[in-house]
Amino acid sequence: MRRFLTFSNVELVRLIGLAAAYALVAKLVLMFFATNYVISIIWPPGGIALAALLLGGKKLWPGVFLGALIGSLWAGNPLAQALPIACGNTVEALGGCYLLGKTRKLQQPQDYLRILFAGTLASVVAAMVGSLTLLHFGAITVQQWPTNLAHWWMGDVLGIAIVTPLILVWRQPPSFDWNPYQVWRALLYVTTAFLAGQMIFLDWPLHLGHYGKAFYMFAFLVYGALRFGLHGTLLLISMVMLQSMFGVIFHVGFFAADSSETGLLLQWSFLLVLSSVGISLALAIERYQQSEQVAKDLGDFNQYILQSIQEGVVVYDLHGRIKLWNSFLEILSGQTQADCLGKTPIELFPWLEQTEIPHGIQRALHGETIHHPPFPANDGRWISSMQMPLRDDNKQIVGVIELVKDESSNIEFGKSLSVSELRFQSILDNTPTVIYSKDLEGQYLLINRQFEKLFAVNNKDIKGKRDMDLFPADQAEQLREHDLQVLNSGQAQIFEEKLPHQDGEIHTYLSHKFPLRNAQGEIYAVCGISTDISERKQSEKLLQESELRWKFALESGGDGVWDWDLTNGKVFLSPRCMEILNFNEQDRDNDYRNWEATIHPEDSARMMADLQTHLENRSERFSNEHRVKHGEEQWRWILTRGLVISRDMNGKALRMIGTQTDITERKQLQWLQLSKIVDGSPEATLLVGENGVIKLANPPAAKVFVYALTDLIGQTVDALVPERARAKHPEQRAQFLLENKARPMSASRSLTAIRGNGVEFPVEISLTPIDIDNRRYILVSVLDISERKRLEHEMQLMAMIYQAIGEAVMVADADNHIIAINEAFTRLTGYTAEDAIGKSTDILKSGRHDPDFYQTMWHSLLQTGHWQGEIWNKRKNGDIYHEWLVINTIYSEQGEVERRVAMFSEITEQKHVEQTIWRQANFDPLTDLANRRMFQDRLNQEIKKAHRDKNSLAVMLLDLDRFKEINDTLGHGMGDILLQETARRILACVRNVDTVARLGGDEFTIILGELDSETSIDRVAQAILHQLAEPFRLGEELAYISVSIGITFYPQDALEAEQLIKNADQAMYYAKQQGRNRYNFFTSEMEQTAQNRMRLTSDLRQALTNQEFCLFYQPIIELSSGKMHKTEALIRWQHPTRGMISPAEFIPLAEETGLIVDIGDWVFRMAAKQIAEWRAQYRPNLQMGINKSPIQFTRSNLGDNKWIDYLQELGLSGQCVVIEITESLLLDADNIVRDHLYAYRDAGIQVAIDDFGTGYSSLSYLKKFDIDYLKIDQSFVRNLEADSSDLALCEAIIVMAHKLGLKVIAEGIETRQQLELLSAARCDYGQGYLFSKPLPAAEFTQLFDTEDQRPTPTPPATTAAKPAGRGDSSISKLFGSDK
Repeated sequence: MRRFLTFSNVELVRLIGLAAAYALVAKLVLMFFATNYVISIIWPPGGIALAALLLGGKKLWPGVFLGALIGSLWAGNPLAQALPIACGNTVEALGGCYLLGKTRKLQQPQDYLRILFAGTLASVVAAMVGSLTLLHFGAITVQQWPTNLAHWWMGDVLGIAIVTPLILVWRQPPSFDWNPYQVWRALLYVTTAFLAGQMIFLDWPLHLGHYGKAFYMFAFLVYGALRFGLHGTLLLISMVMLQSMFGVIFHVGFFAADSSETGLLLQWSFLLVLSSVGISLALAIERYQQSEQVAKDLGDFNQYILQSIQEGVVVYDLHGRIKLWNSFLEILSGQTQADCLGKTPIELFPWLEQTEIPHGIQRALHGETIHHPPFPANDGRWISSMQMPLRDDNKQIVGVIELVKDESSNIEFGKSLSVSELRFQSILDNTPTVIYSKDLEGQYLLINRQFEKLFAVNNKDIKGKRDMDLFPADQAEQLREHDLQVLNSGQAQIFEEKLPHQDGEIHTYLSHKFPLRNAQGEIYAVCGISTDISERKQSEKLLQESELRWKFALESGGDGVWDWDLTNGKVFLSPRCMEILNFNEQDRDNDYRNWEATIHPEDSARMMADLQTHLENRSERFSNEHRVKHGEEQWRWILTRGLVISRDMNGKALRMIGTQTDITERKQLQWLQLSKIVDGSPEATLLVGENGVIKLANPPAAKVFVYALTDLIGQTVDALVPERARAKHPEQRAQFLLENKARPMSASRSLTAIRGNGVEFPVEISLTPIDIDNRRYILVSVLDISERKRLEHEMQLMAMIYQAIGEAVMVADADNHIIAINEAFTRLTGYTAEDAIGKSTDILKSGRHDPDFYQTMWHSLLQTGHWQGEIWNKRKNGDIYHEWLVINTIYSEQGEVERRVAMFSEITEQKHVEQTIWRQANFDPLTDLANRRMFQDRLNQEIKKAHRDKNSLAVMLLDLDRFKEINDTLGHGMGDILLQETARRILACVRNVDTVARLGGDEFTIILGELDSETSIDRVAQAILHQLAEPFRLGEELAYISVSIGITFYPQDALEAEQLIKNADQAMYYAKQQGRNRYNFFTSEMEQTAQNRMRLTSDLRQALTNQEFCLFYQPIIELSSGKMHKTEALIRWQHPTRGMISPAEFIPLAEETGLIVDIGDWVFRMAAKQIAEWRAQYRPNLQMGINKSPIQFTRSNLGDNKWIDYLQELGLSGQCVVIEITESLLLDADNIVRDHLYAYRDAGIQVAIDDFGTGYSSLSYLKKFDIDYLKIDQSFVRNLEADSSDLALCEAIIVMAHKLGLKVIAEGIETRQQLELLSAARCDYGQGYLFSKPLPAAEFTQLFDTEDQRPTPTPPATTAAKPAGRGDSSISKLFGSDK
């Protein structure tokens, strides 16, 4: 990543230049060729960006981004819109560059097609990002987006298709012949093409009519590709592109109507096809021209060879006619090639009809190769010929090629040979060697005088005789076999042959035999030249016997022997040596010329250097280990040792001898042993090469460095070094290898390494250089000292701790006499060193322990050498204290007790603290009752006891009723006093063996074990109810509470403690539901109800997702006019299996689980959407009442902001909605609730208090918050009659509300009498079944049409007093004006 963010000065200049070019071209295109300064049918900056990244590298991407951003901002686009567009353009360029890989030049049509393909794919990114950005910022509509996306993509594709090749090609000048003719032709071409483009695309200076005239440009395109290549073609395409674009801008020319009719699709297609065809055609033509030039050059080269060869070459076609006649034949025959082409050889030279040449041509056409021996021509020359078939690339015969040689000089030489034979015979007769010749049958043709002298025969008598006639059968047979070898091979060979002289003595001859050939090249005899080497052989034999003894001694040890004569390069290798080096007889015959090629390339340089050092007498002896090739892909290790045994006067080496030892197995064993050493090492061990690559590693190393063993081997050791030291590590490794000296690396400094998971840890490392296979490796031993460091740290920490807490230490001998103490011992016991040393350890005995205690202690010490535990001891002043004592025994080498070390510390205070902690952990600090932990433990114990004794036990769960009200009213201090008194009273109602616990808050539990009958539980429960019903004195106040009790039994109701607690809780819950101040026994029906409640809760979590909720609407009527001004949204749950579920059943569950928040949001949005529809179609001033749970007020007012924003999205004001809340919410109103209500006020949303009068009503919150409506609960309206208390209460609420400027809505109006009474009381609005039950939206719509049929109250007899203003809330007006 760093290399993409680091720039040199040159790269910075390129980057800035790219950004400037991109921005400038983008500005020009957006000004002249773009729609709304955003979309263009061609986007040249895309081509510029891709070409720049291809030529300058991907590092220039910031230039693309900066240029795209500046260009977009320059064109007037906002920054928020320009940023994503610039990102999309940058990703397009990078993507295209990635897809093109290493393509940087246009050399063939496939290269251009790759650019076109890459641009097509990469442009999708920029088009998608850009069009979505415009859609997001409102620059285009949703309907315009598909067209915008297509145009954006088309523009980028066309820009890349034209501009990228233009830059890649024109960055190098054209190879143009600037002669006047070419210049004038180029100017004429450009001028003509320009004028044609003007007339076609701009209708200037002539209008050519309305037809497909644009395709005339293809004629110029083809001509340009043929004459001016890729440079001219791209210049023409660019000119046509600009002319067509200006024609579209000015609405003239061929594409004038394209914008309105096809959205510029025709122009885009034309330009894309024009560029694709033109560039591909130009590339194809250039490639063809290059291939043609190569073929021409190759043809000229071949022609030069044919004309230069010193043999005649004739090529015939399938009809035997001459197609080629080279210069050698022109000189030989006197016929030129022009005279011979198309003719048969007989037409040129009729005398050839008497030869096999014509027939040979026909045979060659059938696939044969024919050799014609020398034959006389008509001019006296001797000619030889070879005819063979000529085949094409498909191996089909397409003619015949004939090679002709002039053999005249060879024939003349043969004729002159007879003259030379006489001279030669004289030489033969006077040579001291034996010379002879034999024919193919083995008969002697010629012998010299030396032969006659040694073997008692003469030249005349020997003719016609064979070796069998002259020598013993076995020797004659060997001589014949040697002759046949020479005749069969046709090559000269040397043999050692044993022949008897006329005196019967066997002599050894070194015979050089070679074949004799006639003028036609045929072997007709074998000639031999034999030299008597008997004396030399005798000397060699003696030397060989000596050498054999030497070689036997060496080869018996498995070594091969070699002898190198540096004067002539001859090398002798013993059989073992040849076996080691994998040489054969042919290699020996060739004097092992290729021996250097058998050496491994990696070892060759070093071996040759060592050899040269010894040859130059700079080393005492030569020794080198290297690999030699053994088979196709096998290498063997060889130890070569040698010594120069002969030098000339100048010290130049003349002869060198030595041995070869196959050490492959030793090397393998060396690696195997090294591998075993590494694997068997208990420490982490690595073998590292000179380049830092890990060659071997053992499992401890893999474990230490957290690598798989296979991954660690082959890894570079630098990866295991911390990054801060990694840069210098190769240099340090090289320095160590030069020093070639083992050393521990961590002796004087701290080292760390890196695990595979990136964790750094401390290590100690030792390094050992080791030479293997001509290379130096480093054997690395790594010791992870993390644990040691940790232990050292812990030891230091423990020493500090011991020093801080004063741990006492006492050392005694085997007889329990004190021999050493520390200062902490003196501080703890009061005994100084003078007091204690030499005394028995009994001076510390307190006397509190009986003999059994000490007997147990000594038994442990004698058996294990260790004891620890709590003990009471005595100080010097006689004080008894509690201590923790640890005694360890130190043994001698013989296993006898030598020392006992005691470490102890006083734990008197600690025991007190432990007791305190235990009590705090198990008892409630306020009431001193058992807490939840102790209760759980006691319950488990009681269950085990009851199970063992076959008894029953009862669990009672108590919850105080309305304790929170007392706590909030009188304060937490008084609440604590009440809880303490409650605990005291409960304890008074149970036995001492029973467990009473406080689980938390106002919840208590009781465990009653060993029950005789369930009637005793009734007595206890009634006693508790009675005790807690008595008043509590809390300061100056008397408080009254009650309690709800749930009771369950073991084993009747459950067997597990957890289930018993759950059963008691369910029973207590039912007691609460049935009115409190009572107790309930658990029944199975309660569990079923709880399970149903749980299932309903589970279904409720999926109801919103499954769209099971729906809204009903109930109208709210203005009683004075009978008109519907409001409606209330009421949620219903259509359960898939249980049908319609009442809100009273599922709303409490939703509030308990928190689901009410999401449900409330859904209700608001659905209701708001519905009121928007009804206000638009029926009632512009219709209001919607929406209930909001107190739970929804517990979160921040972010949800309110979303509600208000949603109203604005629907085009609704806040006055269209009324939020209905409960009184209890305002009683406990905190800052969050206030923020909600103030947010409603600021948004113009009205607030209504639902079910007013059923809770703890207070006038203060009506003054504090902006309340608009009070809704009288239906419980007051249901029994409404004249002169009833409910009527008086309703009238009081109405008067109070009007005095405070509030409106009143009465709920639950079901009869005409209720309507009349409420109207008489000046109630503002009414709601109930008298008007309409809650209806679905579709049915509710019908109420707008039947409004006149709705019941209305009888007008009151007197005119109602005008309500006081909303801001007037004085007490006098509240109770004084209306009576």
